[in-house]
Amino acid sequence: MSSASFKWGSSVGKFDITSLKFRVATPPRPRPLINFDNEVCQPVLALFGNEFETKATQLLVENGIDVERAIVKLTNRVFQDDASDNHVTLYIVAKWTPSSPTTWLTVVESLKKYMDRRVTDTPGAVGLDIAVDMVAEELDLKKYLSLVHNEPKLEADWPVIKAKVFETLEGDDSTKGHMTAISLFRLGFDAMNEGLNPKTVFISLGYDSPENGWPDVLYRIQHLLDDFGHDIHAHIEHNVMSPYAFNLLPPRSTADRTAKAHSFNFNIWRPYKTAVDAGDDIGVATYLTKSDGKLKDPMVGTLGCWVQIRVKNGPWKTLALTNYHVVRPGYDGFQLKPDPKSPTPADPGSMIGYPARNSELWAADNDGTFPNHTNEWRIEHPARVKHNFAMDGLGRVMTINPVDPVFRALRDTNKAFFDSDAQIFGRVYLSSGYKQRTVSGGRLDWALIEPYSKSRIGRNTLPQREDWFSKHYLPEQIPPYPTYGAQLRGWADTLRTAPPSPGNLVFKVGASTTWTAGEFSRTKTDCSIWEDKYMKQPKSQEHVYIGLKAVKDFVNFTDHGDSGAVVWDNQGDVVGLLFRGQVPDNGATAYGLVTPIGDILDSIKKQSGGRITDIRIAQLPMGNSTTLVS
Repeated sequence: MSSASFKWGSSVGKFDITSLKFRVATPPRPRPLINFDNEVCQPVLALFGNEFETKATQLLVENGIDVERAIVKLTNRVFQDDASDNHVTLYIVAKWTPSSPTTWLTVVESLKKYMDRRVTDTPGAVGLDIAVDMVAEELDLKKYLSLVHNEPKLEADWPVIKAKVFETLEGDDSTKGHMTAISLFRLGFDAMNEGLNPKTVFISLGYDSPENGWPDVLYRIQHLLDDFGHDIHAHIEHNVMSPYAFNLLPPRSTADRTAKAHSFNFNIWRPYKTAVDAGDDIGVATYLTKSDGKLKDPMVGTLGCWVQIRVKNGPWKTLALTNYHVVRPGYDGFQLKPDPKSPTPADPGSMIGYPARNSELWAADNDGTFPNHTNEWRIEHPARVKHNFAMDGLGRVMTINPVDPVFRALRDTNKAFFDSDAQIFGRVYLSSGYKQRTVSGGRLDWALIEPYSKSRIGRNTLPQREDWFSKHYLPEQIPPYPTYGAQLRGWADTLRTAPPSPGNLVFKVGASTTWTAGEFSRTKTDCSIWEDKYMKQPKSQEHVYIGLKAVKDFVNFTDHGDSGAVVWDNQGDVVGLLFRGQVPDNGATAYGLVTPIGDILDSIKKQSGGRITDIRIAQLPMGNSTTLVS
């Protein structure tokens, strides 16, 4: 594996090319990137049609590259974790051969110069900047993730293996301080026989880690893995632990709207309701401001479940449980900064910045928050990003059917709901901040929300049998009959007290992926999180789960928007709280990180200063959520 960077010039100006094993690209953009065919490409297509694709194919032939199995297409390459980081790109997939480092560099350089010259010479094209991303088939194929089963010796060696991997990463300038995850999976291209995919130490590094230093690091890591004798392979890529709350830009096209509605469970036909249920979407009741002054929707997460606390000498109090990072954008001091990865400085993407020193958020990150705070960190359902999506969709429906009374009434009613601030259902009561750790070195990322009235308290209802079958799960992949339509029963400390047994399934209901089934790994992941890097926090060790493969397709156990969901067992007992996740580059499936519920409840009591003496999963009346706003 080799890497190099080159500087070239064209009629538009200077441009950089990065050359790596399996990839040559300009400008150098870290993966993971996703192809999105939407209106962003239209200005180029309107002026040039398929000219650039034809030229690319010609260059492939001239350089002896097999075009029969090549893919050449103009597309919008979007950064996986930030839709605002996008670039119109001539995307090429070809077979990698020993001569590729030389021939691909020639193709990319020639194609970029040709496109820049045509842009310069064409009226109306000034300002267009088209990237080139040429990748091997290995980077375009879907990767499939699964757990490593029945490897007791490997499980026993894993703590030592990941410690040595981390030590190796810290020993090289290109990877020191950049580790975001070290995990153990089977990872490969075989979708039907996941057990045949290689056992892999999956290593992800922050986007500021320079790839030119990776080959030597990977060689040393593979050498130490070989010494353990488990037939394990090492894989390194740019990636981060996603908070699994999400921001969403307005949809750019009909296909874009359809994809977002499917991926994030957007339903524009549903009347808004006063009561908020376990699994519903929530977010802070404010917009965020980007560095360029433009507004941005805040993150969206999930109301995990309703819990009840007993304060000394007081009655039971009902509160909602979610993640701290879901409510964090509502604190003074939360900042968005320009994304240095953005290829378009004129319209920069944004990323979460560190809080202003000595701000409210700075204090909350370090110390958490307490019930006697004076500020109102208000939380809403539905989250405004979904409301904005719904209003956009209903507005388009009204354009097609302007006199339809049902659509008009739904739009007007839901708009009035938001205009009157009826979506604001509660405020942050207590939260963990980022500094706390479990006894075993795991993260604590939780918040409790106090509803403004009893009418906002929904239910902890579990899915019906029909819900599970709608996801095409096999009968043995779904929870047993007594849970159908029942409420969460309580909580169990099984995740904290014993390693998960193979085949023991767990379930969750998230705002994006709704109801899904998965399985815990018997090995833990080491991870670091970007948002608390300024606090110089040590890496943490986390419980990992992966979704099951259903009959129809892979079903992600979790996705963006699911942060804060509770994970429960086949008895309906809560076992953990979802707080992060990650999708490998071009991965078909994600994995998630979960904190044991026993650790969460212990931390809540500690954070309250001993005022909270008991906590239980709420058993609520079965009528609350049926109240719809009309």
